[in-house]
Amino acid sequence: MAATDNGDTIYFNPSQSNDSSYLYLYDSRRGNAEVFNMSLAEFIAKWALGKLQSQVLETPDNKEFKPC
Repeated sequence: MAATDNGDTIYFNPSQSNDSSYLYLYDSRRGNAEVFNMSLAEFIAKWALGKLQSQVLETPDNKEFKPC
C-alpha cells in the first residue's frame, strides 16, 4: 500500500504470474476508484513518462526524466 500527499491510496495485489498484477487507486477527495492490470514496474514507468491514463493520479512534472 502507498499513499499520496493528497491522501489518495494505491493498493497492489500481486498475482501468481509475474506478468501482471492489479493496482487499485482510490481518490480520497472524490471517492473515485481505478483498477490497472499491469506489473508494478509498468505502472511506475507509465506514470513517470506521463503515459498513464488516470483520473486519480496527476502526471508528474518531470521533464528531466529519461528512461534507461
